[in-house]
Order: sequence, then structure tokens, then C-alpha cells
Amino acid sequence: MLNIECRKQFYLILAACCTILVRSSVALADGEMSTAEVLALLPTGADMHDLREIANLTKLIDQGEAAYAGLLDIIRTDNSPYVAGRALGVLRSSENASPEARREVVKELGKVLKERKSLTGVFNERTLYLLGAAIADIGEAGDAMLLLPLLDHPSGYVRRAGYSGMEKLAAKAVCPSAPAVEEQASRPEAEGGSGVEDAADPVSGP
Repeated sequence: MLNIECRKQFYLILAACCTILVRSSVALADGEMSTAEVLALLPTGADMHDLREIANLTKLIDQGEAAYAGLLDIIRTDNSPYVAGRALGVLRSSENASPEARREVVKELGKVLKERKSLTGVFNERTLYLLGAAIADIGEAGDAMLLLPLLDHPSGYVRRAGYSGMEKLAAKAVCPSAPAVEEQASRPEAEGGSGVEDAADPVSGP
């Protein structure tokens, strides 16, 4: 009787292992990275000061749409302009993705921006600016409406980011093949500076 029970337990364990293996093979086939895997490669500090971080960031950019779900999860949950900003920078730099995947990313970024549109404070405002810049870079002319929430923000810094993004999207309607021009927005001294606005570009580093 004991032998039968042991054998039963063995087969239950074997079945569980098979299930895990099947699920793992499906996950690998899909190629989608988890949020934890994305975070393991994403530099999250104020500075990128070693070659390993730069190499990891390049590797993450090369993942293309496989990293999109994890990057969007980070952007939804992290207000740091260093963490969310670098995640947005990866999205803006990634070219190994289908047009459909990039369109989906733009829609998701629009939702995040709408949810966070009323947040204030230097960290939040920097993140809102980077959200707008990412939508302007990845999006199409018709996505200008996604930037409307920025135009009602109490901070002039954020409002200027909205207007700048809408101008870039409008330019795409006139000349879709024109190279993207990187916006350079600086936070007015009257609003107080904490150094966040001078942080290195999320992708290129200091």
C-alpha cells in the first residue's frame, strides 16, 4: 500500500515537472521578457558609470518588442525619471519591433500619461515630459491628441513638452520621412531646480 502511494506521488511530481517544462517552452517560443528580466538589464541609477550597464542597455534595446510588456509595466509603476525615463528611452530607441507592436506601445503610453497627468513635483514632471517625448518619437501624426493632458498641467515645463511633442507629430504629417529632432527643454530657474532636469538622457547616458 505504501509502495502504491509513493508511486502515485512520484507520477504527480513528474506530471507537475512536465507542465512546468511545457509552460517554459511556450514562454521561450513567445520570447517575451518578464518585468524582472527587463529590470535586470535596465540601469536605474542617476548615472551610467560602467561599461556593463551600457552593454546591458544595448542588449535590452536589441530585444525589441520582446521587452515591451516589461518596459510598460515599469513605466506604469515607477515615477523615477531615471527608471521610467530609461525604460522610455529604450522604447524610443528600439527598432527591432513590428509596426503593430509600436502602435500598441503608443496607445499604452497615452493611457499612462492620462492617468498621471495631474501629478506634480520635479520627479513627476520630468517623467511626464519623457512620456510626451516618447509618444512624439514613436507615434504618428494622429497621436497628437494623446498629448492633450499635458497642455492643462500647472507646470509650464510640462505644458511646453506637450506643445513640442504635438509640433513634432504635426511635422510627421507633412514629411513622414523627416529625421526626428531631439527636443531640448530646460526647467525654468523660477520653478526651482533639483538637478533632475539635468539628468543624462535615459539612453545615451551622461
